[in-house]
Amino acid sequence: MITLPLILLAAIMKAVADTLMFHYDTSVFKHLTPKFWNPVESYKYVKPLPFTKYKPDGWHLANSGLIICFIAAAVFHDIHLKWYFVLPALGVLFNLTFNLFYNKILR
Repeated sequence: MITLPLILLAAIMKAVADTLMFHYDTSVFKHLTPKFWNPVESYKYVKPLPFTKYKPDGWHLANSGLIICFIAAAVFHDIHLKWYFVLPALGVLFNLTFNLFYNKILR
């Protein structure tokens, strides 16, 4: 079942994005290049990709990873599993993983 790892990875990506945005100064990222990891700084320095306004910095890449994981989880989901079991279970696992990374591991 590839859906579970994709949902857990999505939760980690969400925790990275939120940590960068709201707790950069107290996070594990504070010792890394601020021009890439600190959303306040990276906004000034990271150039958008050609023909787009997409800036490939830590915050944007983490959010993009979140979206890709959710879409991939939907595409690869086993349709034989009942949604009314899977949805609450994956929701709980997403929130537990997010909170573990956001409140403990990344800070």
